[in-house]
Amino acid sequence: MMVAIDLVTKPIIQRVVPEEKQSTTSKPALEAAIKHIHGLMNGTNNVVLLSDMLTLRYGLKDAVQQLALRLNLPSVSLLLGKSSFDERHPNYIGVYGGAFGSDQVRNMVESADCVIAVGMIWTDINSANNTARLDRLRLIDIQPEFVRVGESMYEQVMAVDLIAALNASGWTRSGALPQISFPYDEISGEPDQAIRAASYYPRLQRMMKDKDIVVVETGTFAYGMSQVRLPAGADYICQQGWQSIGYATPAALGACIAAPNRRVLLFTGDGSLQLTVQEISTMLNNGCRPILFILNNGGYTIEKYLNVKTSNQRYNQIPEWHYTKLAEAFGGKAFTAQVRTNRELDEAIAAAEQAQMSQLCIIELIVTDPLDAPDYLIRLRNHLEEQERLKK
Repeated sequence: MMVAIDLVTKPIIQRVVPEEKQSTTSKPALEAAIKHIHGLMNGTNNVVLLSDMLTLRYGLKDAVQQLALRLNLPSVSLLLGKSSFDERHPNYIGVYGGAFGSDQVRNMVESADCVIAVGMIWTDINSANNTARLDRLRLIDIQPEFVRVGESMYEQVMAVDLIAALNASGWTRSGALPQISFPYDEISGEPDQAIRAASYYPRLQRMMKDKDIVVVETGTFAYGMSQVRLPAGADYICQQGWQSIGYATPAALGACIAAPNRRVLLFTGDGSLQLTVQEISTMLNNGCRPILFILNNGGYTIEKYLNVKTSNQRYNQIPEWHYTKLAEAFGGKAFTAQVRTNRELDEAIAAAEQAQMSQLCIIELIVTDPLDAPDYLIRLRNHLEEQERLKK
């Protein structure tokens, strides 16, 4: 809460706010929308379901998954809406990230005759810098209290009612669901090789458990973890909206306090952590037991990738901290490990899974190549460079 300084001494005036009336669906609008949707879907079998942030915020996750099952639809999520669709669900095929994510997912979404999108927020992040290609004329855009079909808007149509009507419509996609390979399902890298994005993301995916709370910092981790396949019932927290660095560490603290019986995993970069590192002290003081993965790659790698006009920027360098000594500096105790090889990472994960039962854990991933990055970020960099060339 923020209060302007000239209002601090003003008296508080109490007033009664009338209760908002519960929004209800207009039957004529719903019927018109369903008729329009039938016109798009009839005669085609090539339909994809997409879920995003507002699916989570309005409690539509179960309804969306039931819709996927009932209509037999391959289903994807956007970056902001990661975990809005259970990633172990048989209908789930991955995150749609435009030109930067999985080519298999991109081809399926962009070649679809019809895309049913639920709770979509169209931002530069979700649109993958406008490389995502969703044809509005073939889009059924279901929002919490209205639906847009092509270029037609149907207001006062509640999402839950529209989804129920689609379930009862009798339309079903025929045939088997597509077989999709996920980027990090296979472990890569020899045990004694240095850790790199290609080798540590599959290991991080493998160590996750059902119902984990996965908190990811904006930056390099956000793009790599977006392609990690979450376990069943996992919640994913990432500040992909405003891209505010430093968010994830206090968010992990909040998750620990709100859900003390669930395991919390924090994935943060060295630069971002230095903005809000003091919350580790609060975690220790409150007996929180998250596992913290700190990516030490010598500064703001994400900024080095995004800034294509200059290189070796001084402002992307950060102080060198002893991350495994943070708990001691804050007067607490923690399991700590520094890892440089795949073998050391495997051993540290195994040890942390045991230690986490009783204490906070810190695993520092030391990557010597400051430009090591996941494929998503490499593709983003290539796109930005091409945009710069086109300007000349």
